[in-house]
Amino acid sequence: MNNEKKTIHENENIVNANALKRTGALLLDLLIMYAIMNLFWFAVHPVINNIYNYDAAVSENNKDMKRSYLVSLSAPLLADESNIDEVTITSNSIPVNKRGEASYNFYLKFLNSEITDPALKYSDEWFGINIYKVDDENSLFVRAEAPTPKQYSSVTSEVVQSYDHFIAPGFAYKNAEVDAEAITNLYNNAYKDAIAKYNTRPLVKTINEAVMIENSFLVVVASSIIFLALPIFLKHGQSLGKKVFKLGVATTHGYKAGALRLLLRYFAFLLINVLSNFLIPIVLPFISLTIMVFNKKARSLHDLVAGTRVVDLNKSVIYVNEEEYNQTIAQTAVRIEDVNEEVFAERFDEESGA
Repeated sequence: MNNEKKTIHENENIVNANALKRTGALLLDLLIMYAIMNLFWFAVHPVINNIYNYDAAVSENNKDMKRSYLVSLSAPLLADESNIDEVTITSNSIPVNKRGEASYNFYLKFLNSEITDPALKYSDEWFGINIYKVDDENSLFVRAEAPTPKQYSSVTSEVVQSYDHFIAPGFAYKNAEVDAEAITNLYNNAYKDAIAKYNTRPLVKTINEAVMIENSFLVVVASSIIFLALPIFLKHGQSLGKKVFKLGVATTHGYKAGALRLLLRYFAFLLINVLSNFLIPIVLPFISLTIMVFNKKARSLHDLVAGTRVVDLNKSVIYVNEEEYNQTIAQTAVRIEDVNEEVFAERFDEESGA
């Protein structure tokens, strides 16, 4: 029994699509895809809102952000919060020289306001142990009844103004002269940790989950229309962008790509170039682009998975299969032979004087 793999002859009437055209086609497709996502949003968002109570969660989270001390506001909140709807968030961060006090207020005021058990509340001592690391030998702070004077070292008086002057109650600088930059770095790290702590709140997790599900659904639906449904129904696996730029999708050897192959190509494209960005942004698309640039047939990663290639239809002829290609080549050879015989006969008649 002969188990040798059948050799498929290459379609020589195929020219790879150049990178510029492919980029133009992709950008056009993504623009159309974005428009489709926005249209479907009007149908999808009410469902997501009903499941997650999304709009109310966003509104409440906006108020919590204003209370958190971690963002810059257009005006201070009043004690009774009567102006909370009028006050706006001007920046999602605060100046570097105010992050120490902001971190302190986040734990001891904002988070404590939500904790009912006194034993679980944050305290000055907690701040000293966990933020100042006051029990560590290399800590910049010590426990004290009153703070020590701020005498920063190794910086000019102008630079000192940009550094954080905050000291939590019950603590003081360990040394009379303090490294202003080291203090600010400590508070910057504390501020980042506070933001990370805020983002673990159930309300934020609910919003993030709703956004991820909504966006994922919209991406899958819109991309399936642009990169799957249209290529299956249009000639030569074309999306709208490829149709505009006269590009098509063929098999590796230059023949017609069937529906199953286009389906595999779509799912590979979706995983590599779209869904992967929710986990590892840019990495897989960059790898795919690099492969396309250095690949002899300009095949991207999803083309390698599906056994396809993108071709320039202005310079290519895509045959259904190798049999049709061979028949066409044979017919062309016969026509050329017939033409050559006619030319030879004419020249022979001319030379013989017949």
